[in-house]
Amino acid sequence: MTTIGTEKEMGPGDFAEIQPGRDAWVISKETCVLLDFAGGKTYGKK
Repeated sequence: MTTIGTEKEMGPGDFAEIQPGRDAWVISKETCVLLDFAGGKTYGKK
């Protein structure tokens, strides 16, 4: 699924899949923990 120009607010316990080429940011002073399940093979290799 490809969606262009969509914004979504998330809260504690929410889950989202962010497709390659998209971005996300935190708009809170609360701590945010993100888990990347796909980037392990290429992390730090550029």
